[in-house]
Amino acid sequence: MKKYLVVPVALLFLSSCIKIETVSLCGSVPAAPVLLNPTIAATSNLFTASVTNPGSTLTYTWIAPVLNYYNQPITYAGSTIHANTVYGTWSVIAANGPCTSDTTKFLVTPTNPNCVGLDSLEFGVGGYFKLGLQNSYNNVAQNGYYQISFGDINGDQLNIYFPQLPTTSGIYSIQGDNDFFGESTAEVCSVNFITSSNSFNTGSGSVYVIVNGSNVTIAFCSVPFGDMYGNNINLSGNFVGH
Repeated sequence: MKKYLVVPVALLFLSSCIKIETVSLCGSVPAAPVLLNPTIAATSNLFTASVTNPGSTLTYTWIAPVLNYYNQPITYAGSTIHANTVYGTWSVIAANGPCTSDTTKFLVTPTNPNCVGLDSLEFGVGGYFKLGLQNSYNNVAQNGYYQISFGDINGDQLNIYFPQLPTTSGIYSIQGDNDFFGESTAEVCSVNFITSSNSFNTGSGSVYVIVNGSNVTIAFCSVPFGDMYGNNINLSGNFVGH
């Protein structure tokens, strides 16, 4: 009788680890778009912007600094666009298939009226002040408004008041008194001009505000001002606050 020796055999199953790598299909990352000018002064409700030397195989996407009704970015396509004027910082990127460039940013501003020289205030016939020796933002917390002031060493001072710190370029409408700003977020302001002997206020006109980083340009032309005694003057100003 044959005897069999039963030898246990362990079957070892080796599990394989499958490594999945994401392989970029990008063949070439395009350079960031180059614009002719990093600041575009819009003169109407439309403006034009173009990429210099656009790539024939690239697509370009322009992004406005506002959202649409559905809270989605407003975008335009093409190497040249004719877009609705929205003041602020725009962006443009280039794409080569799935590859996108770094973002190029540019500023769309109102056209500064430039009726007087920089850091100066003109009034009447031949009246002239060289202000801007002292300019700064001051948050007047108790009244909830922001003030930017320009003054000279003689104590003459131009004050512009906003409902909040201006962060957007635009054409701001002058209203009579900053006490009535309330919770307004509209582009409004109030302005007064103080000399060593008098104070002038205005309730009409427009102020052109250009925000570029930490610099704010304030400009206006022939805005009527008056004092409590019935004296009237027209003022024009052009300043940069830091």
